[in-house]
Amino acid sequence: MKTAIRANAIVIAITNEELQELQASESAYAEKLMPHLVTLSPDERMRLPKFGTGNIDFTSVAIDYGQARPELVPPYADMEEAAANLALYNALRTLQQQRAVTDRAIEDTMMQCGSAAYGDGLGVYDMSKAGAKKGLLGAIAVAQDLGGRLPTRGSRNRTAPKPVEPAAKNGGAAE
Repeated sequence: MKTAIRANAIVIAITNEELQELQASESAYAEKLMPHLVTLSPDERMRLPKFGTGNIDFTSVAIDYGQARPELVPPYADMEEAAANLALYNALRTLQQQRAVTDRAIEDTMMQCGSAAYGDGLGVYDMSKAGAKKGLLGAIAVAQDLGGRLPTRGSRNRTAPKPVEPAAKNGGAAE
């Protein structure tokens, strides 16, 4: 016997108007940022020195020293530009952290409501297969249609039932 695991059936509802407002605000967000952002190729990403939270303090202090002691700054470095780049990094990091919380909640909500809907769809499929075995009118077609649409995984194979042969000779009862 299968055990049904059921997530909350309804998580949230977003009206078409709310969705359009969210999409518009997302577009405005992107329009503001995209002109100032870059896109790196995989090769460019590999070649850049790695920077992250572990070396923010080092970089900040090094820039401070460079601004206070210009004789220590190499000829290729511009401390005003370095300070501006660090400030931009910090501003973008703040935006990214705020968005990460929302993005994770969106992903989690999509997972939960998608899983609940998929589970209910699997329930319809299982019931249509059971109905097909009992000769329920139209259940075979539904089970075959759903079975053909269901993605298969290697070890888990859900197959649609074979059509039941008409049993007209024994009074129309299906086996």
